[in-house]
Amino acid sequence: MQGALGATLVVGALLKLAGGPAHVTRVLNWLGWFPPQARPAAAAALPWAELLLAAWVVSGRRPRWAAMAVVAVLTVFILALVQVGLSVGWSRECGCLGSWDGSSVAVAVVRNGVLLCLAIGLAAIAGGGGNRSGLGTARPDGGKQAL
Repeated sequence: MQGALGATLVVGALLKLAGGPAHVTRVLNWLGWFPPQARPAAAAALPWAELLLAAWVVSGRRPRWAAMAVVAVLTVFILALVQVGLSVGWSRECGCLGSWDGSSVAVAVVRNGVLLCLAIGLAAIAGGGGNRSGLGTARPDGGKQAL
């Protein structure tokens, strides 16, 4: 699961880098989340942030925290896509993967929803980083509970 999630983030980031920041800048313009003069810089930084997140996910360090960071990022992406869908239409090209992907906003919401489920699953089963669920941990008594 870790590898699939990391690979998906890498592919998305590389496609954004190859296509240039214009598509992402367009989405940021639709959203209005940043001042207009900051949008090109934010669009240029996004793929690099995705690559860093992918590196963290596949590194295996603090896997639960890495997965929860992906959950947070994908949640923001989905909220942004919903806002775009409501404001400019669900059939508009999302620009999520740069100029290489002509997916609509609606398709991108579904795609990111699937990735979100994968990230939640990884967070649920990953060890380390504050694992309080008991998943992936051994009990010192060999699994026997005292009465």
